[in-house]
Amino acid sequence: MTSLLYAQQPEGAIEGRVMDSSESVIPGAAVQVKGPSGFACTVTTDATGKFVVNGLTPGSYSIQVDWPGFAPFQSEPLEISGGRPRIFDVKLKLSDIL
Repeated sequence: MTSLLYAQQPEGAIEGRVMDSSESVIPGAAVQVKGPSGFACTVTTDATGKFVVNGLTPGSYSIQVDWPGFAPFQSEPLEISGGRPRIFDVKLKLSDIL
């Protein structure tokens, strides 16, 4: 009898920081990560503006960030692979609507 062993693909991660245009950090911003097979996860930036999403299956993901007073941010697709985290910092622009 022959048995096949399949190696698990290492998980990936996205980490970054949310800032304004002057590079001041934005704590408490909602960061939504969407990926393959309908995956969606929302995290909040910490006191230093940092966010981390671990345990991602390799594939294509997008990031959306919303914070009052700033225009919503939507990333282009990001390719995530296993191993080292993908670093993705976000700079929000002030909203035109007051």
